Order: sequence, then structure tokens, then C-alpha cells
Amino acid sequence: MKDFEERIVEWAATQPNIRAVIVVGSMARLADTRNRWSDLDIQLFCTDTSTYAVNDEWVANIGDVWLCFRLSNEEGYPTRLVWFAGGKKVDFALLPVESLHQMIQAGELNTMYQRGYYAALDKDGLVAQLPPPTFSTPPKLPPTQEAFTFIIKEFWFEALHVAQYIFGRDLWVVKFRDWTMKSDLLQMMEWHAQVMNDKNPPHIGKQLSEWVDRDTWKALHNIWAQFDPADSWRALLAMLPLFRHLATETAERLGYEYPAAMDAQITAYMQGLYAQDDLRY
Repeated sequence: MKDFEERIVEWAATQPNIRAVIVVGSMARLADTRNRWSDLDIQLFCTDTSTYAVNDEWVANIGDVWLCFRLSNEEGYPTRLVWFAGGKKVDFALLPVESLHQMIQAGELNTMYQRGYYAALDKDGLVAQLPPPTFSTPPKLPPTQEAFTFIIKEFWFEALHVAQYIFGRDLWVVKFRDWTMKSDLLQMMEWHAQVMNDKNPPHIGKQLSEWVDRDTWKALHNIWAQFDPADSWRALLAMLPLFRHLATETAERLGYEYPAAMDAQITAYMQGLYAQDDLRY
């Protein structure tokens, strides 16, 4: 991706409106987590972001564009997620120069910058005034009892849905509801790794095999189903004890309560439904 970074810098150097180009994300981190599919995260600091937000024509000045997707980041600034020819992905964020001044005045970096950043272009020497990155991620706070209970309830709420939709052969909805369960399972795995092993997992399950324990990694191979009733039941019933184990251990470490009675009632109902199912389409 270095060639794309160089192209961006060459183009930005000709744009009076762009005062700095900062690289963040995996390309800027000390720990080398990059691979051949890693994208390039670019922040463009502009005197007027609307110049580039009104249309996407400027992206073609950098390379042959397959697809350009418009979004906004968490702060509401416009972003462009771009696939260039050859399968190269660059995420652009358009930020006002004022936000860079604010970070300088605060004298501290946000979490993204703490993990790693560097200036690819710094026309006014502003980036040089920022503190250096720590190349670390601040530890996440453990969940509150309320947040912990919500995830547990949502998991079992959707488990009931999945069981009934398998029985009713509404298999697309099974997959839809199952994904919420998977999202809740991922959250529980993150909390478990955090409180049991003092780990700080990356988002969306990246490098999963590196931060979950061996038994969890092995169990995860059994919770994905084909598009048929029998395999959907198998995967569902395999996911329940995995979630229960992780949630129970996490609850014990945090001093929280796990709703074992609710778990037992719902599990018994689903097992009864499974026993009635002849597993034919």
C-alpha cells in the first residue's frame, strides 16, 4: 500500500485546501498486524472539507476506482471508503484543520492516535506539535451489571427465536436472528478474555485465535450451520453451552449474577422443541 500512500501525498501536495495527511490504523502501528489485505487509513485535514465532500471526483486522481462508498465517521465527519483497481482499499476521513489544532491544544491523543499514527504530509508543521504515539490501547473498562445482563438476555431472547424459526422452517430468518446471537457471543468472549486473562481484544473478532482460550477456539468450530434444519439445530445447541460457560465464568470474576434459572427454562423448552422436530424440510 506504500504506492497508494505516495500517490495520495503527491495529489494532496497540489491541493492548497489540504494542510496535512495523517496515516492511522494498522499501517501506523508498532505491532505488525498487517497482511496482504490490510487497508490504508488516511486522514485529510482540510481548510474546507466541503470541497471534497460534495462529490467523489477527486478520488479518481489517486487511482482507478472500482467503488467509492460515502459514510460519516463517529464524529460526523465525511468519509470515503474506496476500492481501487487491484483490490486495494483506502479509507479516507475528511477532517477540518481546527480539529488538529484542538488536539494540539489539549496536548493529548485520542485512542486511535495513541495506537499509532504518522504524518505523510505536514505542510504547516502542525502534526509535529502532537505528542508521539504510545503504540498502546487504553484498557477497556469491565461491563456494568446492566450491560452484562442485557447481553445475556438478548442472547437467550434470540435463541428462542432461532429455535422456533428452525421448527417452522423459516431458515433465512434463522440466519438473521442467529447473527444477533453471534454478536452477543463475541461480546461475551471479549469480556471473558478481558477479565479472565487481562487481554484487550481488537474489534469485530480480529485475530480471534490469538486472544480466546483453546477450548473456546475449538468450540467455535461447531457453532456455524448449513442452510438446513438439522444442521441449524446442531449449531444452535452447540452454541448454548459455550455462551453459558463464558458468561458464568465472567459473572463469577466480576461478582455479577448469571440468570441460571432463566437459562434452564429456555434451554429445556428448546430441547423439547428439538425432540418434536422430525428434521425434514
